Amino acid sequence: MLTAVSQPELDVRAIENLLKSEASLCYRLLCYLNSAIFGFAAEIHTVRHALAILGEREVRRWIRLVATLGAGQGKASDLVLAALVRARFCELLSPKVQRGDSDLFLMGMLSLMDVILEIPMHQVLDNVPIDKESKAVLLGERALCSPSINSCLPRNPATGKPRALSPAIFI
Repeated sequence: MLTAVSQPELDVRAIENLLKSEASLCYRLLCYLNSAIFGFAAEIHTVRHALAILGEREVRRWIRLVATLGAGQGKASDLVLAALVRARFCELLSPKVQRGDSDLFLMGMLSLMDVILEIPMHQVLDNVPIDKESKAVLLGERALCSPSINSCLPRNPATGKPRALSPAIFI
């Protein structure tokens, strides 16, 4: 599912089919959109309608959030929360950072995925289509947006790998 939302052109039919093949995701999506937060006059009954209501940006974001939460099941909730906070922080930095084609929300979310999944970061990135800039930053290499992003994706100076939490800015 992450692969589908990481493509430059969102294939809504493919995402609809993927969601329909996972009953729990269908349920979560429909409950989310029919919650009081949105206050729609009419209920949303179909996945297609739900995807249309959300729009491309929010579909990508919702699926990434659900994937992160799913990957974090059985892990410390602080790790998952830290990944989500980093994702949001990076997203908020997005308009102010020279970033090329990088999706900073995704970069922030993936920054702790190696710790959550307990596999090396290069393996995480092998399974998710991500642009070269983001991949470089997450692997500790220099990239166009490295200086700005390193403030919210702190690294261990000895290893160059992301630290689980940053004592300096508490994320």
